[in-house]
Amino acid sequence: MWLAWFLVLVFSIWVFASRLLPWLIARILSLYLSQATVRLGGLGRRFEVYQLQLELKNIEINVRNLRFTSSILSSEASNLVTIIATGVTVIVKENEGLPVPSDTTDTAEEVTKPKNTKTLLLLAQFLGLQLRDVKVTVCPLPSFPDCELVTQLGELRLDSSVIHRTKLSLALYLYQGTVALQHITCGTLMESSFAFQASIQALVGSGKITSVEDVNLDIDGLSVILHSSLFQCILPAKKTSNNSTSLSKYSSYIPKAAQVKAECCSAVLEHTDRASQLTGQLQLLYICCKCTEVPRTGSLPDSHLTGQLSGLKIWSKEAQDQTVLSLARFQVLVQKEGNTLHSDTQIHELSGRYSSVLAPWVAPVSWLVKTVEMRKATQVSPPVSPSWASSLSHQHQLDAWNTDLTVEDCDRWSVSLHHVNLSSQPEVGLTPSTLTVSLRQARWGRDTQPVLIIGQVDCRMCGRGREQQQVDLMITGTSFTYTPALMQLATNLRELVRPIMLQMVPAKKSNTKPPSLALLVSQTKLSWSTEREGVVLGLVMELRECEAAGTLNSGELTMSGLKLSHMVAGEENMAWVSLPGLNMTRKEGDIRVTVSQRVRLTWQPSLHLLLLECRDQIVELASLLPQSNTSTSPQITPASSHPVGTVHIAFSEKITITVHTGDHTVKLLLASFTAKLAGEGNVSWLQSPRGRVKLDRKEVLGMDEIVLSSVPRSDKIASERRRMQGVTVQENRCLVMAVASLAVTEPYQFDIHQVVMGEVMGVVKWLKGMHKKEMVESGVLPRDILVNIKHLKFELTDDPFEVKLRDNYELKEDEYLESQKRIKVLEQKIEELRRQNLMFPKDKIEELLSNLGRRNAEIYVQRAKKLLTSVEPRTRLLDCSVRGLEVMVLSDPSMQGRDHVLSMMHSCDPDSPWPNDSTLQFTTLWCKWVKLEAQSVTLNLRDFPQNLVDISTLALWGKLAGAELKPGKRATRTHMVKVEQPFTDIAVERSLTPLKFYYDLACDVETLCMAYGSCWEPAITQCSLALAYLTGTSLDPSTPLPWWDKTRLMLHGRVLLAARSTQLLLHASLDPYNTTEEMAVGFTDMELEWEEALVRVRGTLDVYVRTASKYDDGHLLNMPGVSLTVKMEWVCLANPLDHHSVMPCAPDKMPEYSSNQEHDSYRAFRSNHLNISVSMETKGGRGVARGERPKLDMFSSTLRWFENLKFIFSGASRPIRRGAVFHNSRPKKPHFSRHFKRVGLSVSLHQFQVNYWTSFSQQRGILLNVARGINLSTEHVLNLLPYKDGLRRRSRADWSVSFINSELATSDIWIQSALVSDPAPETPPSSPVGDSPAPPHTVPPTPSSRDTLGSRGEFPRNMERSFFFCVEKVVYMRMGQGLSEEAGKPTHKLVIHGARGAWTQSNRDMWFALYDSWRRAQILRKNVSSDALKSFHGDITKPHQAIPEKANTPFTSPTPHTQQNSSPFSWSLGNPRGQGVSMMDRLLQETDGGATPTAYSEDRSGEEEVKHSLEAMAACGMEDILHRNWCIELVNSQVLLKGIETKGYVIISAARATVSQNICRPVWKEKTLLSKTTWSGGLETMQYYATVSEEKADLDNIMWLTVDNIGEGEDHARLPGPAGLVGSGKAVGGVVSQVVGVTDTPGDLGIQLQRIVSRCKAEFFYVSYGDTELESVEGKQ
Repeated sequence: MWLAWFLVLVFSIWVFASRLLPWLIARILSLYLSQATVRLGGLGRRFEVYQLQLELKNIEINVRNLRFTSSILSSEASNLVTIIATGVTVIVKENEGLPVPSDTTDTAEEVTKPKNTKTLLLLAQFLGLQLRDVKVTVCPLPSFPDCELVTQLGELRLDSSVIHRTKLSLALYLYQGTVALQHITCGTLMESSFAFQASIQALVGSGKITSVEDVNLDIDGLSVILHSSLFQCILPAKKTSNNSTSLSKYSSYIPKAAQVKAECCSAVLEHTDRASQLTGQLQLLYICCKCTEVPRTGSLPDSHLTGQLSGLKIWSKEAQDQTVLSLARFQVLVQKEGNTLHSDTQIHELSGRYSSVLAPWVAPVSWLVKTVEMRKATQVSPPVSPSWASSLSHQHQLDAWNTDLTVEDCDRWSVSLHHVNLSSQPEVGLTPSTLTVSLRQARWGRDTQPVLIIGQVDCRMCGRGREQQQVDLMITGTSFTYTPALMQLATNLRELVRPIMLQMVPAKKSNTKPPSLALLVSQTKLSWSTEREGVVLGLVMELRECEAAGTLNSGELTMSGLKLSHMVAGEENMAWVSLPGLNMTRKEGDIRVTVSQRVRLTWQPSLHLLLLECRDQIVELASLLPQSNTSTSPQITPASSHPVGTVHIAFSEKITITVHTGDHTVKLLLASFTAKLAGEGNVSWLQSPRGRVKLDRKEVLGMDEIVLSSVPRSDKIASERRRMQGVTVQENRCLVMAVASLAVTEPYQFDIHQVVMGEVMGVVKWLKGMHKKEMVESGVLPRDILVNIKHLKFELTDDPFEVKLRDNYELKEDEYLESQKRIKVLEQKIEELRRQNLMFPKDKIEELLSNLGRRNAEIYVQRAKKLLTSVEPRTRLLDCSVRGLEVMVLSDPSMQGRDHVLSMMHSCDPDSPWPNDSTLQFTTLWCKWVKLEAQSVTLNLRDFPQNLVDISTLALWGKLAGAELKPGKRATRTHMVKVEQPFTDIAVERSLTPLKFYYDLACDVETLCMAYGSCWEPAITQCSLALAYLTGTSLDPSTPLPWWDKTRLMLHGRVLLAARSTQLLLHASLDPYNTTEEMAVGFTDMELEWEEALVRVRGTLDVYVRTASKYDDGHLLNMPGVSLTVKMEWVCLANPLDHHSVMPCAPDKMPEYSSNQEHDSYRAFRSNHLNISVSMETKGGRGVARGERPKLDMFSSTLRWFENLKFIFSGASRPIRRGAVFHNSRPKKPHFSRHFKRVGLSVSLHQFQVNYWTSFSQQRGILLNVARGINLSTEHVLNLLPYKDGLRRRSRADWSVSFINSELATSDIWIQSALVSDPAPETPPSSPVGDSPAPPHTVPPTPSSRDTLGSRGEFPRNMERSFFFCVEKVVYMRMGQGLSEEAGKPTHKLVIHGARGAWTQSNRDMWFALYDSWRRAQILRKNVSSDALKSFHGDITKPHQAIPEKANTPFTSPTPHTQQNSSPFSWSLGNPRGQGVSMMDRLLQETDGGATPTAYSEDRSGEEEVKHSLEAMAACGMEDILHRNWCIELVNSQVLLKGIETKGYVIISAARATVSQNICRPVWKEKTLLSKTTWSGGLETMQYYATVSEEKADLDNIMWLTVDNIGEGEDHARLPGPAGLVGSGKAVGGVVSQVVGVTDTPGDLGIQLQRIVSRCKAEFFYVSYGDTELESVEGKQ
């Protein structure tokens, strides 16, 4: 039984020991650890535990064998109690669903912690621990998903001991250990093997560790192997928001001395694809930390840390001889003293190399960076609590010596730094904190070429906190060169550098004040280079010195020696910016820029291309930098964050801006420059005292006192806006330009059009096309423009050779006069010597004369040299001067936009056939309101005294629009912008379509004076040649359009001109310096309206004749209230108003059909000829003063003057500068006068008066009064007939008459003569129309010959007027030759109604005197003709030939005399000596009557009667008429004949009189072929009446016959009225009287006429031979 119980007991003990005891122990341990689960597999005999499992939170620990031993029992134990664990496995799992411990739990643990620590310290002196075959697995890892970290330790031994109960010593030994990071699919990512030995010495007191005295760690055989797939598995760990553990908890565990030492460490970085392998080796790693004070709770103790790194070397397996990274020594010393942290770092001989062996590592690192960046962008970073280091004041220093970095790609890049020093000093008292960076002798090179060289860089940053900071930067001897290889280098290194850039946290924007900067840069050079077609091009910036001080809000910058250069093939080609000195100051929001030395700026196309390429490369390089993640944040513009404020700019010296456009150069020079640039809404201005623009070193534009300003509002423009029609905006921004003097000069034979409109505009078009932005119509209204120019001058430069010719001529003329004076003085001295010495030698006289001639030549040479050096030569060919010019250009929404502008264009050109608006495309389209005012405008030619145009007080205003059609395919030409080598020329498409103007303008002018004369034709022709260089020629191969067709093409609209006084001066002299011979055609109060093909002029027309004689300022014509209308009809192949269809063609894009015919782009628009209609009309009534009527006053010499004027203006113009010699082979321009085809003239005058005088004294004259108007209508046709003589010359202009119709009503002619002191002659006859002239007045005597017409005025004279002739109606008709021959009617037909003429003694004397003066003029003209003057000059030279000796002496030289300008009114000869005077006397005697047959009496009784012959009647009756020329009819005409024997008179009347002239066939007469002209006529119902009256009857009053007494009728017809009842009828002897019956007073019966001859008929015939040229007869034949 006991055996059974014994067995039961043994079995129970076994069960308890093997089953219940392990479970009980595990249960007790689980309850003790509370949150852990413990399982025991079993207990062994020797204090062994098998299969121990411990689960604590997310940690699982398995121990295969755990046993306890002692150093007493076993030698493998070093402690009294030693725990040996074998087969330890630790698995760390992910923490899922476990509660986070609260602060209360931590507090409870802190309470129980001292007890546990005391127990552990008690056991530590007896306890030892040995772990064998340990494996720790961590899965998953936060930064490595799908990965696990496996750590295997061969044997880990921990020995502890307590010395003297106060010192705890721990020793930890690891003999062999490995760490591996494994991925589920990628396998092993990292492997590491190592062994170490560590020891810890700590002080123990009161059951706890009071301090750690010493910690030592020795690592041996550290080896790490990394695979590239590791980078693809790394993810950033999520940051938790848990508060960090307080530092005070671990202050007691801070060791007083700690030392870490590692030797012979190695690392291998192996690529997954086995493409590359990097091996690293470290000889020594040493870290030592010592505390100099006892650690205090809550803070770190004062201590110092020493670190050293030596023998670092990294190389590639593929190129073992090339080291990737090497470091000789790295030392760092960190020391904490109180609240200050000091550090001193030293780096010696750091060398790095990047080559192709590192290229395989770029992709893994890049992928890692991108992944990290994406994860960070999606995560929200929790707030970061301040670290313990932030509470300390830092003082650091870094020194690096002999640092090299090499990058090998296609090229070898190297960076070397001799010495780098970084240091920082904390803020101490009043001393601010300081950060210093110093760099010495840095070099960055490519192969052997340096890229960046830095001599010295010192940077210091000082400040107190964040409010006040000071940055001092000094850079000396810096040189940087950018090459395209840098871009390739940056691209290759992008992925390598990007991780570093991403770790750089961008600075947070704060509201603190900007730092204060002090900058000093000296001897700095920046270069950028590129290579094109084997030529190295570059840009270089050189800076001698730059100093800056201040902040962004206030500061000062001084710069000197700034130079930007353009390099070609390593040599300087051009300095495009030269700035010797610059000073910039900013204070209180204002910036002041001052430049005290000359500035030069230069530009050329190749430079622009280089700048663009440089910009693109810099932008591309900047794009490689990582972008910040703040793109979603609101952008703050620099202007809003740091407003610029007002900028003041001052350049005290000359500024030169040079632009090279290819073959030409444009240069802008400003004497000085001041400007103020303010923000929007403020006044900005720019000012310069003088500016010039030069083209190829020739000045073309000069400006003085230039002011350009931008104002928000202008009162002057605001007032003009109130005058605008349809204005919608009352105020607008304004751009104001004021210039005191503006001079535009075109140099001689300089193609300014090719330079400006060709090259310059080509470059502008190229730049616009390159930098063009999309034009979006915005609501911003363009600025108004106000231009004020005090004096504007435009000048065309004359030929210097002709200028010198003129100067030399004037010098010679003056020197000749001076030499004559010297000769005269010498003659007087010789005469005095001869009187004193009669034997004065002749040789001496000749010697004196020779010396005088030599002296004259020397004086002439001296004066010529002085003239060239001292006198500035004349340069102007044409000069236009405008004074007081003011131009306003206004914008308004009503004129903006395509629809508004098109509407305005339609209103200006309504008659044009406009295409659909949707089809119209424009490249230029604008519309503005313009106003132009000028005080005076003058136009001069050369140094001529007469102004070509003279305008005073000009005002022009209205709407002006400009439109340029979008060119078609053929209307675009290719312009090549020339770019310097090695660039190729750039092709730019340019348009050939012209800019058209549409306008509705009004103009007011105070006075307008224009002048023209044939004497100016050569100068005007040269002006035309000079203007061709300014306007250029069209590139269209078509024949150039004449100016009138260009006007039709480009100008469309209406102009209204109102001028108070207008004059056109027609010069009648061939001397351009003559100002006395001219005719002035003027309008007073003129109103001109110019529309499309229509011109209307209204005003008072006055014509004055001006001459250098007493006829000066003669009022020739006065027509008040005249209206002149000119209508033009342009005859074209198509509609002459259709200018929209005109499209030019480029020379290289001509259509195919132009190959066999002459191309003409303007064929349909070009006018073939012009039909013009001119209408002139005067009306009485409103607008015309009472009694004013058209009036013509002229003299006999006026007709001769008009003949001279006609000769001058009808002369053919000479060719000026034409031919191969002058390089002018262009075809001659057509004349506008030869472009007419039909010219119609219509004149309607309500009244007209003509005064004709024979001489200035107004002794005899004729007065013509047209009382009831004159009408004239005529049309002429121009035909250009070519010559058939075989010579090349232009066609002959043949003007033919289509028709002439003229009608004259109620007109009379009076004979005027001045009264003398002789007895009064008989009373002149009375006027037949009852409008007799006013009786004569008593006036002062006739003015002397020195008076002129202009000085005489209209004072009354003793004048006698006698009636001569009157008509009731005159009708004249003329038909063309072809029409008259077809109809058989005469060419000229004249019908006169009611003609009345009086032939009295006074009329006879006057007409004979007029004939005598005319005859004198004819003889005088014949005698002074060129043939007669030949003999006259020959007679003058005869006396000089008779005395040869005297002719060779200076005493016979002509005496200087005053030269008088020739005048058609007066003619004289210069030298009145010798026989020339007698010859002149003979000529004048012939004109006095010796050769002039003058009849003084009608008495021919002494002559024999001529035998009556009917030869003329027979000749006129022959049927050989070729052409009927004239037909004159007089209806109811009567003529009064009054003799001198009796007081009565005789009246001859005819009811109808006809006169015909016919041109017949030529006849042979006296063996000669002569032309034949016949005259025939007849009078019907011709009657003779004579006066019969009593004595004392007034027979001087004329009683004209009535129509009843003149006309035809029956013999027994009774006269009407009482006279018919008592008279004698119409029989011979009958009496005609106005009084019937007998009166009481004799003589009251009036004048009675008795019929002498009644109703007879008379005929006459006349034939003449040889009076007509045979050529005209042949033409009619």
